[in-house]
Amino acid sequence: MKKSILWITTVGLVLTALLNIALAATETPGSDSDPLITSSYLDKKIQEIASGIETAVNSLQAKIEENNSNLAVMDKKVEALSKTTSGGAGSIYEIVNLSAGKKIICESSTEIIVRTGKAKVVSSNSSGLSDVTAGYDASPGSYIETNHLLIVPRTDGRGIIAEDACILMVKGTYSIK
Repeated sequence: MKKSILWITTVGLVLTALLNIALAATETPGSDSDPLITSSYLDKKIQEIASGIETAVNSLQAKIEENNSNLAVMDKKVEALSKTTSGGAGSIYEIVNLSAGKKIICESSTEIIVRTGKAKVVSSNSSGLSDVTAGYDASPGSYIETNHLLIVPRTDGRGIIAEDACILMVKGTYSIK
């Protein structure tokens, strides 16, 4: 009986050893089931990570180029808006010398201050200019007092005509006729 137990135990151990060898032979090195890492597995994973990083860098570079392009367009728009030319809209007053008999016709929101000389309101209709210093509407044909701030409410041919040489301060878009 001792021999049979020994025999059964030996056969069981041999079968268990053979089964473990067979299972180990079916697993591929470097796989998730085999924790042993081979050089080829490591190279493959490094290549995958490097490829992902390269894709992300290329995507970010494309976005940076797009943003730089948008920035260049915006810079041009800002530059165009900030330029002030003679007779153009601006954020500062421009000194204008108006000879006797000449008219300055303004667009809406233009501000005028007569510093010296005699001038009258001109308009293509019965409406005049807003004299914000005195708080009234200066009608066409009326004289403008010096150092009063006038605002042109619409672009419809409103402005002033000089009776003698005038020096004006103008902020906004205008033309001299």
